[in-house]
Order: sequence, then C-alpha cells, then structure tokens
Amino acid sequence: MTEQTATTMDSIEIREFLQDQRTGVLALAKASDAYAVPVSFFYGESRRKPRALARG
Repeated sequence: MTEQTATTMDSIEIREFLQDQRTGVLALAKASDAYAVPVSFFYGESRRKPRALARG
C-alpha cells in the first residue's frame, strides 16, 4: 500500500481533479464504529448560458 499525504490545491486544480475522477470513497465514523462506502459520481460545470430578460 502506498502512503498518501494531503496537499494544497487551488480552485482550478480542484476542478480538474474532480472532472478526472469517476469514483471515490465516502467514509463515516461515530465513536468506535467506522465504515466506508464506494461511490460513483460525475462533476461538471453548468453549460447554461444567461439569457437577457428584455430585448432592446
């Protein structure tokens, strides 16, 4: 198993990382009970463009 360490990422690096990933692990704990659940996800920016309310 490889050792993982935390790193600091700016907003662009975070967005690129999330866009490149498709799976992750949700890990929860309460007192001495802990569990992890694999999850699949999609991260994408909104493709909607603002529309003008009035023409003129």
